[in-house]
Amino acid sequence: WFPTSGEDDTTQADIDRVIIEQFGGLLNRAERGELDSWGELNPRAATALVVLLDQFSRHVYRHEGRVQIEENDKVALRITYEVLKRGW
Repeated sequence: WFPTSGEDDTTQADIDRVIIEQFGGLLNRAERGELDSWGELNPRAATALVVLLDQFSRHVYRHEGRVQIEENDKVALRITYEVLKRGW
């Protein structure tokens, strides 16, 4: 997900497009709170939710969604604190 220069023709825009296509719908569900239970299931599910909200938001909203990125960061941070509190 980090393109390297010179290795191939992959660009950041290509990577963004793949993430939007494969995970955009799932990110929207997470933003609506439909995946909140993932944060309580187990460490792996909670980590997946944090990556979805924190990292994939940056690809989906790279050019126009700073506010949504910040909102998703707040949720991801809350989940992270809960994971740490549980000792996962």
